[in-house]
Amino acid sequence: MDLKVPRVLDQSAFDGLCRKFVTNSDVSISLPQCLSVSEIQELVLFLLGQDSNDLRNLLLADMVEDSAFPGNLLEEVFHKGDIGCRVAVSLRDDLSPQLEYLCSQSPEEDVRSHYALRKAYRSNQKPK
Repeated sequence: MDLKVPRVLDQSAFDGLCRKFVTNSDVSISLPQCLSVSEIQELVLFLLGQDSNDLRNLLLADMVEDSAFPGNLLEEVFHKGDIGCRVAVSLRDDLSPQLEYLCSQSPEEDVRSHYALRKAYRSNQKPK
């Protein structure tokens, strides 16, 4: 089953997606393509306002991977999301010093190791 997330997500649509997500074992999720920064921000703020659940956290983690994701929301996703959200944030190239610290000092091994591996990768990619 393919769950298509609408460009503008409201409570009714989100609740319907959650029900389908929970009751189906084979689900793929399609986020809207070519969202503007303001559309991403609106969608993220809506999701952050929801109680934490697997679908919400999956959507947030997927959205963090978008280069247009607003940097000012990364820390909020890091704190309010699950470990998948924190790992997704740790892989970003544009972390603030505060987020760099949070990732490097995280009590979660997965967050620390993904952050360290991404940092090492970035260091090896610099032109010589």
